[in-house]
Amino acid sequence: MVSVVPISTTIPKHDLPFVVRLSKNYHPLEKDDLPCWAKCDMLMNISREAELKRKGVTYAQLAEKLSGLDIYETERNLNNKISRGGFSAAFLLQCLGAIGSRELRLD
Repeated sequence: MVSVVPISTTIPKHDLPFVVRLSKNYHPLEKDDLPCWAKCDMLMNISREAELKRKGVTYAQLAEKLSGLDIYETERNLNNKISRGGFSAAFLLQCLGAIGSRELRLD
């Protein structure tokens, strides 16, 4: 499981204590300097493993797809990270991008 904070490229209309401007964009397929905000009032916990199963992607296939983004993980490392939940939200987004997820189902 990982806690996910939605990131938006839409400028907030009002100053809110739970909307924070990020120093960089963490989406792997977008430019780092794209202005974005974390919407911390919409935290959620999700399982990356469930998304991999839904897409029919193995850890070996994920490792291969991540290498195309210059992220090098072995199948074993991925299995360990997912089993113990030792990964960041940024890594989750990189994995989702690598497997072609453009939406995330929470069921």
